[in-house]
Amino acid sequence: MGFKGEVVVSRWGVRRILRGSIGVLSSGVIAMSALTFAPQAPEREIVSAPVEAVQTEALEPVNIGEDVAPDGEPLPTDEPGGEDVDGVSDGDSEPSEEPSPGPDGSSDFGSEPELPEPVAPSPTEDAAPDSTEPEVNSGSEIVKEAPTPGPVSDAVPNAAATCKASEPEKTNQSGQNDSLRTATKLTLGTGTCGRIGTTNDKDYYKFESSAGTHRISFSFDSPQTPGNAYKVWAYDSSQRYLASWNLTGTAGNGGWISKQLTRFPSGTSYIAITPLDNKVVGKKYTLSVAKVSGAAANTPPSTEGCLAEGEKPDGWDENDSTYRPDPLPLGATLCGYIGLSLDKDFYQFGNGDGRYGVTFKFDDPKVKGNAYKVWLYDGRANFVKSWNLTGSAGNGTWLAKQISTLSNGGGYIAITPLDNKVVGKKYTLSVAKVSGAPANTSPNAEGCLAEGEKPDGWDENDSTYRPDPLPLGATLCGYIGLSLDKDFYSVNAEAGLYRVKISFGNAYDPASTDYYTVAALNSKGDQIKRWAVKAGDWRGKTVDVRLPRGIAYVSVIPSSEAFIGEEYRLTVTLLQKDTKPAFVDVPKNHKFFTEIEWMRSTGRTTGVKTSQGLAYQPQAAVSREAMAAFLFRQSAPKSFKAPRVSPFVDVPTNHKFYREISWMAQAKISTGVTKNGKRYYEPRAAVSREAMAAFLYRLQGPGSGKAPAQAPFVDVPRSHKFAKEIAWMRSSGISTGSKSAKGAVYQPKGKVSREAMAAFLYRAAQR
Repeated sequence: MGFKGEVVVSRWGVRRILRGSIGVLSSGVIAMSALTFAPQAPEREIVSAPVEAVQTEALEPVNIGEDVAPDGEPLPTDEPGGEDVDGVSDGDSEPSEEPSPGPDGSSDFGSEPELPEPVAPSPTEDAAPDSTEPEVNSGSEIVKEAPTPGPVSDAVPNAAATCKASEPEKTNQSGQNDSLRTATKLTLGTGTCGRIGTTNDKDYYKFESSAGTHRISFSFDSPQTPGNAYKVWAYDSSQRYLASWNLTGTAGNGGWISKQLTRFPSGTSYIAITPLDNKVVGKKYTLSVAKVSGAAANTPPSTEGCLAEGEKPDGWDENDSTYRPDPLPLGATLCGYIGLSLDKDFYQFGNGDGRYGVTFKFDDPKVKGNAYKVWLYDGRANFVKSWNLTGSAGNGTWLAKQISTLSNGGGYIAITPLDNKVVGKKYTLSVAKVSGAPANTSPNAEGCLAEGEKPDGWDENDSTYRPDPLPLGATLCGYIGLSLDKDFYSVNAEAGLYRVKISFGNAYDPASTDYYTVAALNSKGDQIKRWAVKAGDWRGKTVDVRLPRGIAYVSVIPSSEAFIGEEYRLTVTLLQKDTKPAFVDVPKNHKFFTEIEWMRSTGRTTGVKTSQGLAYQPQAAVSREAMAAFLFRQSAPKSFKAPRVSPFVDVPTNHKFYREISWMAQAKISTGVTKNGKRYYEPRAAVSREAMAAFLYRLQGPGSGKAPAQAPFVDVPRSHKFAKEIAWMRSSGISTGSKSAKGAVYQPKGKVSREAMAAFLYRAAQR
């Protein structure tokens, strides 16, 4: 996670400023990648010039993916401006995560928005067309008839093929085909000539074809530019973005892009051409599309080109959420870049469950700490894990060792910056299915498994409702983003003894100063154990704790003295798995073994000490006071305070279960028994099965309704005072009853045994 800003202070100064605050200063927000306190370079502010005034202005180059533009100014700008060809202002705010309307007003997740109104080239640029280029009839399209699908051809068209048609242009040299609605028609297998009229020009073409693999041929005269020259875009028949390619100045012969085979659906599909350097303005290019045999292909990047993300030249892009990711074919290498300090790039890959490996490479941005964060989500966009990568991880070696298992059909990858020195820098990304077991390599100087912290300091893992997963044995890097931050992690545990270890950077406070509070919690969120971590524990503090079977949680909460932005490292390791049953009288073959073990591991019962060991006494009847304790542990709020006056005359305030029984009354789960105008609870009395049904119905039932027309149990007629509650027990799956010669019976007057109680509560908790 990274804070962006322009404040330069010492580590000591940052600490004093941020202690007890929310980390926001009047002059900005301080950038603090994990264990990195270098100042962040401010983003420059670019003011867009009015369209009318650009005639005499030197053309702005658009070198996507390059370090700097030819004029020496850093790329990209961070204030998109101008007006769409549809007349809709781009504005200067971060794009919404809702689907943006397409050029025809329909919702379009994948396609790029229209570029600003074309601008005429500067007289100083070589923008004039070649004198031998044929004149274009302004105001009308050359191709009058709709093209028909051409034949399948595996031949690669000659890059210098004669143009059969040309794009129509306006007098200001911006094409009339500058939107999907006004796209120029192509005939499959026939070359068409076009040219970029201005730096903001975008040429659209459309063609008709049946579904299948197609080759795009694009050739041009070398513009003598060392970096990217053109970008070629592909859209499907629904005008949704399919793929794009960045082509360098050396790709003019069309050899590299002709190897990129793309599958288009049946109907009308689209190709767009945009400039990435103003040296291509006024230069002629040749474009053709042909249907070919074989599967779709994505050739690895070369000096000529690269499969690219659908980034807009202003730095903002469409792939900024899981709602509108760019497609990333498995095994293909894609070139992307962070356009702005707040940019997020999302990609969707795969179509099945399995193990996946991620390769992410970048040029060294010359930062001391973290440079990028790579996020992994499953096919339903559920967060799985993330990694912080330092500036020295550019070769991709460390991240490639992290193997992850994904479900729900493929997944998503997101790339975010952790230092603004990576803005405008190119990266390459690929995802592939791999064999072998999942792996979480230990942290080193290149990277670390990380919590899913958001760049603004707030995060999603702030409660047991949305924890970050923590694989057993893996070391995770987290940190407190704000003074009110709380980090929760989930552990998929077997019942046993575990060791929790936390370490952090060298502290500047006395050793006795509280820094963190760490706690272990069960699946319900109830605290199992809690301990303080002092400043002197920075090398690592370990605590052993017994965790129940199932999901358990570990929380990290800062004290008022904790250093905001300080990275900590957290590990949970299994020391010893419980091999013996928790209770001596409940063997593994007991019919309610799972339910009774669950009662023990979740803290709902502590058992009874006997000379043979800890026992559960499954056949014993459940008393009403024990029932109150069971339900209280399952459903009562932690903040509940018992009243000063008892609601029952036979339960004094010093009764060992007074808090639990008074909660039963306050929650209206038990009304007690009225005798001589006074209310009694009868704590020692055994709980009947009909009373049990009433208790659970009041706790979890719908609260209203009538008994069903057909009673589910032969011994509970519709006239029974608890007919509704008992019928609900059956319909909710909490009670199945017992078999008899006449049918299923509930035995409402029977006593509830402790084993039946375990079954009831277990099933109720699973609802």
